[in-house]
Parts: sequence; structure tokens; C-alpha cells
Amino acid sequence: VHGDIYKIFVRNGLTDDFKTARRAGLLAIFAPAATNLSLMLLGKQPFLKTGASIAAFLGCFLNFQRTLSLDFKEFVKKDTPDANLARHYLQRLSVVNPLVPSFSRETLEVVEKRQEKADSKPVSYTHLRAHETGRNLVCRLLLEKKK
Repeated sequence: VHGDIYKIFVRNGLTDDFKTARRAGLLAIFAPAATNLSLMLLGKQPFLKTGASIAAFLGCFLNFQRTLSLDFKEFVKKDTPDANLARHYLQRLSVVNPLVPSFSRETLEVVEKRQEKADSKPVSYTHLRAHETGRNLVCRLLLEKKK
């Protein structure tokens, strides 16, 4: 299940849905290197450089985990194939790991939104024409002219 969730993140990692986690991930890569470089320039002992780099990496990694969790909480509220898969995987994972949220409320909200869309009533062509804007009218007339 963890691998499946990771695949969803990889597919959507460059979208705005995961921009916070993406930034935190970049920080986890560059912060230890920057820490090591700054200590090296200051002439500190090697053990200080190693310890500071490890501490910087751990802090950034924990921050990445937190932001990834927050991004997933927003992502699963959507009604997209990947968001639906993520909810499904996280619900399965929450059965064995009580620290993982089940997102059952989010699932119910998505189902209710789908039901609202399905409950909308069809309207007549005349009704649609009554709401036609000038721009749409020009497009429709051009399409009818081609026929």
C-alpha cells in the first residue's frame, strides 16, 4: 500500500496539489549540503559537520513528512481518479495503522457531490438558448454555417 501511495505522489508531485511537500523535499536535499558547506567554510571539525548535516536532514525530512501529510489531506478531497485511489489506499492502511487517517468523511463528501451532480435535471434546448451569451451565439452560428 505504501508503494501505491508513493506512485500517486510521483504522478502528481509536480502539480499544485503537492507544491508544499515538493518545496519541503527540495529543502531536505539542499539544507544538509548548505549546512555542511557553511561549517566547512568556517573551519569547524569534521564531526560537527557530520552531526549538523544529519540534524539538518532529519529536521527537513520530518518537515517533508508533515507537509506531505497535509497535502494528501487536501488532495483526497478531490474527485479525481488518483485522489479516489489515494483515499482507497489510505483507508486500507488505516485499518492496520491507527495513526493513518481513514478519510471516510472526505469519501462521503465526494459521494454526496457526485449524487448532487447526478440529481440535476435536464433542461430543454430552448432553456439553454435563453441563457446564451453573445460569444456563444457567434460560435453556434459559425458551427451551423459549416453544416
